[in-house]
Amino acid sequence: MVRTQKKRMLALAEKLESGENLSDEEKTYFAKTLKAIGNGEDANVALCVKYDQGRSESDEARRENLRLIFAWIMVAMRPEPLGLGLKITAALTQAAKLSQERGSVFKPIEYKSLSDAWYDLKNVHLKKATISPYDVDSPFRHGF
Repeated sequence: MVRTQKKRMLALAEKLESGENLSDEEKTYFAKTLKAIGNGEDANVALCVKYDQGRSESDEARRENLRLIFAWIMVAMRPEPLGLGLKITAALTQAAKLSQERGSVFKPIEYKSLSDAWYDLKNVHLKKATISPYDVDSPFRHGF
């Protein structure tokens, strides 16, 4: 969540620098966060820019990569002409191969690791054919 939050902050900073008006949601976020800091809460906690124990940036980067790969898999399993008509095993195999290619948008991942991640229930939220910058673990630049 820290990488996501940092992406949101960069988008917010660009809005402020450009003079663009903040949305009601952005104003509410700012007010709540600044009030928490003013009342003595640790700024890192209030801004969600510090990893909790047991969490790391590499874990978050891994989930972002899985989010991107899973979207490709979801589309690959769609029937033709909207997808490739692949079964899950073939889609996982092809995605793992694609991740190993030079210049791939996917970070390299072995078939076994990808398969384990696919069937892990904690990754269910990553299994969508579309990706929005607003999704948790989105690999894309964020906004509010």
